Order: sequence, then C-alpha cells, then structure tokens
Amino acid sequence: VTVSVLYWVVWVLPPVMRRVALFALLAATAAFAAPLIAVHKEVSETNVLLGGNVAVTVTALNVGDEPASDVVLEDGAAQKSVDTLAPGENITLTNTVEAANLGALDIGFAVATWQEGEGRGRAVSNQVREEERDEKRHAQELGPRGFVNVVTPAEYERLNTRYVKETVLFVFFAAIIAGFPYGMYRSALAQVDFHLKESRKK
Repeated sequence: VTVSVLYWVVWVLPPVMRRVALFALLAATAAFAAPLIAVHKEVSETNVLLGGNVAVTVTALNVGDEPASDVVLEDGAAQKSVDTLAPGENITLTNTVEAANLGALDIGFAVATWQEGEGRGRAVSNQVREEERDEKRHAQELGPRGFVNVVTPAEYERLNTRYVKETVLFVFFAAIIAGFPYGMYRSALAQVDFHLKESRKK
C-alpha cells in the first residue's frame, strides 16, 4: 500500500519529472515478486456546460512482477473486473458524469483491489486538480483534490475565448523568440556580404 501511495505521488509531478520518477520507482520495486497496481484518473474536460457530460477515464496498471488475480476497479457506481491482470497489463474504466449543478463538480477517487495472500490489496487513484479555482484557470489532471468547473454558456464562451487569445499570444511570442536568432544571423550575413562587395570595388 505504501508503494501505491508513492505511485500516486509520482503522478502529481510534471510530465518530464513524472517519467523519470516512474522509471526509478519501477526499478526500486522490481525486486518484489508480487502484484502491484497503480491507478490513474483523468477527465475529458475541465470546464463543462451546465447539463453537459464529462467523460472520466480510470486506468489500473499492474506494475509488479507477478500477475494480480481477482482485480476489481471501481469509480463510483461504475465497476470493471478481470480474473487476472498480468505484469504490464492494464484495464480501463470509462464513466460519464453529468454536470447537473453550477459550480465545482467533484470527481472523487477511483479504487482498485486485488487478491493479496489471505487479504485484499488496495490502490487509490489521483484526483483532478485545478490550481487556481477562483480564477477558473485551466485544470491539471493530477493532484490531491478533484473537481471540474460547471459553467453557464456565457462563462464557457468567455473562458474559451480567453484560452484562444492566450494560445495565439503564446504562439506569437514563441515565434518571435525562435526567429530572433535567425534574424540576427541573416542580418550579420547581409553585413558581411555588403563589406565583401565594397572591398571588391576598391
């Protein structure tokens, strides 16, 4: 269970660090000849219209060295089970949540259990986090608390418009930053060419 918590912590890390930490954790647990399941949860949207639906996808991956038997993956009322989950294999559960009320839609945890000796092993997923809820900023997949913003059509349009503007500005400034060295190179090349032509005239 402690290792399962560590896998949850790994999912909180940024994508680049997450890969490195996951490989390190896999290497650290490779010596244990036992099934070990990590559970990951994500949503299709972080801002959804009132009355709309959010697709929630949960994946349970056996990161241990032995097959896990009698695996049950639960996310609220939705459930999926398999008799055996081999090392490296995963099962996926997709659930649809209706945005029935304005405000924060709690996504909650998903749980995987499996046979472990005479008892049951248990792993809990991450939740979905929004870093700046008050400003209704873009939500990140991973974190300690989970909710999705349920908004009105006007608010939804405003958020989408802002995201489009931010994306355009990002692309614009990225193009400037990327193109500046090339522009300097072309300018220096033109000056060298000019001086060469002038020297030939003399």
